[in-house]
Amino acid sequence: YGGAAHMINTDFIVTDATFSGCDASLGGAVYVESGSASLARSNISNCFATKSGGGLYSAGGSTSLSDGTLISGCSAPEGQGSSIFLLAGEVTYSLPAPLGRWLPGARCEVYRGACTFDACEHATREVCLENAEEEKEKCAEPAYAKQVCRRIEEKECDEDEGEAKRVCLENAEEEEEKCDGAEYGEQGECQQTACLDHRDDCALTDSDAVEPSSEERNAACGRHNSPEKQAACIGTVNKPWHCRDPTNVQPCNWEDDSFLLGASLYQLPLLPVEKDFPFACAAGVLGSADPEDQ
Repeated sequence: YGGAAHMINTDFIVTDATFSGCDASLGGAVYVESGSASLARSNISNCFATKSGGGLYSAGGSTSLSDGTLISGCSAPEGQGSSIFLLAGEVTYSLPAPLGRWLPGARCEVYRGACTFDACEHATREVCLENAEEEKEKCAEPAYAKQVCRRIEEKECDEDEGEAKRVCLENAEEEEEKCDGAEYGEQGECQQTACLDHRDDCALTDSDAVEPSSEERNAACGRHNSPEKQAACIGTVNKPWHCRDPTNVQPCNWEDDSFLLGASLYQLPLLPVEKDFPFACAAGVLGSADPEDQ
């Protein structure tokens, strides 16, 4: 298996290499059974598999292709992946692709739940409920109070909305002033506001904590794709972010490889790839080596 390399419980890292004219029954050039393989700025060409995976065969583990790596001119029996055959494991390609080639890439990020810190969203300036004292006590708790902080807008209570929304503060003017203090939690930022302000930052944070560590925050800031966004993010590392929990479905395997976060990549489905990979651009289409244009 693997005319040039067969990976079992090992890390295989190759840069600026060429595999040409190799052959095997499975994986004409490379066979990944377990462990990991990384090929950057490399070429697999004119390799052949008698069964499956003319260039690459993935039976497990993880394989990363990146920075212009190209599989071309390889062959295997029909329907068995002339370029790549994926039985199991995962294969990703991090852009940019070679000139004249393309992939439907997307940014690797952490999909998180929606910002829904809105328990006191409709708090007003006058007491609206008979049980206002009970509600007021709840509002003294940071998790509840932060929702009130920046949402006190009306001077009079709308009866229907007030009753329905359990509007609670009797001395709202005083409470509103406290919003900027430590009593209302974590440098005066309300949870909902912080969550919305830092959605992009949390999307690049390899942590499921509501408040990532300083190290995790700085790493997330460094993953932004522009100096302006990096600087803006770094300026908030000491403020609350209120990240939501990651969702069950994620676009990439950032849990095992945080270096993928922020990268433009394509994760291959478990299907054979018959054409040269990445795919050739159509004639007359202007290409680019910039990941943002791919």
